Amino acid sequence: MNALIPVFVAVLLAEIGGPLAIFGRERRNSAALAMIVLIVVAVIGGWSIAALLIGPARLLMLGLALLFAGVAQFGRRAVVTGTPTILASAMTLYRSPAPFLAFAFAAWMTAPISAGTGAMIGVGVAAAVGSLGFTVRRGLCIGAGIILCIAGLFAVLSGLRLV
Repeated sequence: MNALIPVFVAVLLAEIGGPLAIFGRERRNSAALAMIVLIVVAVIGGWSIAALLIGPARLLMLGLALLFAGVAQFGRRAVVTGTPTILASAMTLYRSPAPFLAFAFAAWMTAPISAGTGAMIGVGVAAAVGSLGFTVRRGLCIGAGIILCIAGLFAVLSGLRLV
């Protein structure tokens, strides 16, 4: 249970204004189901690699995942023209930071099932917010990116044992 809330918050912040919100606005919720399958695969991978890494390496990987998700928020554009093709949908889901966050949290935490559940809930909420028609302001994406970058920076510094 201690992994559920941090993963939920991190994935929700990483997916604000992301591809799932755009697909949700177009009522293409199959993208959310595809993302959940990607998260399940990522959690299994994170769980399997957790035994190979020592504690600081796991924390460093988590910090890099948070940092990359935060940096990705600075480049968000909420531009949708027409209905995306299947290839465009797959490439957009490929750029999403949610599977890497789920992978890193599953490797860092001792409970990969709750990490995966939190990531799935975060993805579901991000898709639901998009399907309700809420528009995400640019400032909200930048604020989420700043929060993720600060959290990632502290985790990276802790993983390198500089803090």
